[in-house]
Amino acid sequence: GEVEIPGTAGDIARCEDTVLLGGETDMVERAAAIVAAYRDPIIATGPLGSAQLVKLLNNALFAANVQLAGQVERIAEGFGVDMADAAAAIQQCSGASYAMARVFEIGSAATLGELAGHILHKDTSTIRDVARELDIDLGVLGQVHEQGPLSFEPRSG
Repeated sequence: GEVEIPGTAGDIARCEDTVLLGGETDMVERAAAIVAAYRDPIIATGPLGSAQLVKLLNNALFAANVQLAGQVERIAEGFGVDMADAAAAIQQCSGASYAMARVFEIGSAATLGELAGHILHKDTSTIRDVARELDIDLGVLGQVHEQGPLSFEPRSG
C-alpha cells in the first residue's frame, strides 16, 4: 500500500495540497489570484526561490520526524512497549506530530519507513544535494537523517 504523505497524488486529487509561492510581493499577489482557482490557501514564503526551499525543509523535517519516531519505536520496544500503544498515547500528548499520526495509523515507524521510504529517500537526498551545493550545514537535521534508525530506499525498478 501507499502511505498518504502531504503533497502526494492523493492530496492533489482531493485538492488538499499546500501551495507555496515565493517572489516579489506584487508578483506573488498576481500569481495567487490565478493559482487560487486551483487551490486556496496559498502561502507566501518570501523572495523568489523561497517556496522551493521551504518545501525542501518541510519534507526534510517530516523525514526527520519519521526517523525520530523510529528511535522512539526502538526504545519503546526495548522496554517491552508496543509502538502502536506508544504512538496512540503520544498522539494525545505534547509529542504529537504529523509523522507520529501516520505511525499511529499504520502501527509502526518501521512500516511507515518501508511504505514511504522511496518518497523520503528522494526528499532527503534532494535537501542534502542542495545543502552541499550551497555549502550549508544541515546540522542536527542532517544528523537525524544519517543516523536513522530507518533506511529510506529509492523505489526499485
